[in-house]
Amino acid sequence: MISIVTPVLNGVKFIEKNIDSIQKLSIPFEHIIVDGGSSDGTLEIIRKYPHVKVLHQLDKMGMYSAIHQGFLAAKYECITWINCDDMIMKDNFEKAVLMFQNKNVDFLYGGVLYHNINNKNLIYRPTIHYTKCLLNSGIMAVAQSSTLYKKKLYFKCQGLNYQKFKLLGDLDLFQRFARQENVKFLSFNKPISIFYLYDGSLLASNTDRYNIEKNFIGKKPSFLKLVLYKLMLTPYYLNKILINKYLFKFKSKDFE
Repeated sequence: MISIVTPVLNGVKFIEKNIDSIQKLSIPFEHIIVDGGSSDGTLEIIRKYPHVKVLHQLDKMGMYSAIHQGFLAAKYECITWINCDDMIMKDNFEKAVLMFQNKNVDFLYGGVLYHNINNKNLIYRPTIHYTKCLLNSGIMAVAQSSTLYKKKLYFKCQGLNYQKFKLLGDLDLFQRFARQENVKFLSFNKPISIFYLYDGSLLASNTDRYNIEKNFIGKKPSFLKLVLYKLMLTPYYLNKILINKYLFKFKSKDFE
C-alpha cells in the first residue's frame, strides 16, 4: 500500500524511534532505509529489525540521492520519505494513506507536530489550504514528512534534483508537482508526522547553503502571497506563542 524511504547517515540518536513508529502500522507497507555509510552504530540498530529493507547508497551525493535510490526500489505506488530524525503518527498516517487510495489523488498533505528537543514542546502546525498555489509560487506550505504522493508522478517530474539541492530539494520537487496539469492535491486536516527541531539538524547547521539554494528555486513568491501565507499560519503562530509563554506541552494523542 505504501513505500516509506528513510535516508540515514550516522543517525544512531534517532533511527530506532523512526523505525519503531513506522513498524506499528497495520496497513501493508515497506520501510526502505538507505544508508550513506554510517559508522556510529546505526546499522547495528537497523539489523535488529528484519522487516526493514536496507540499501547502501551507491554514491556520496547527499540525502536526496539516497532518497531517490530508495524510490527506485519502492514496490508500492504510494510513496513518501520520513527522515531518520522524524516519526509518523500511526493512526492519522493510516487514515491519510487510506484517503489517498480511496480518493485516487496524486498528492496528499497533512498537518505536522514540531517537536523542539531543547524545550520538549510539541507545536501543532495545521494544514494550509491553497497549498498547490502556494507551492507553485515558491512557498514551502507543507511539511515534507506529512506528504504522500504517487510514484508515477515522482518519476514523471524527474524526481529529486540531488545534483543541485542539498536542503531545498523537497520544495523544488513539490513545486514541479504543482505545475503539472491535472494533478490532484488533497488536504488531510490532522497531523500525520512529528518533525524534530534541534540545533544539530541538517538545516540548522547549513543556513548559508539554505540561503544560496533559495536562489535556485524556479519561481519566487510575491510579497502579497508571502503576507497571505503568514496570515494563513496565524493559528500556528498563536499556538507557538501560547506554548512559549505558558510552557504548555501538547501530547501526540491530542491530535489523533
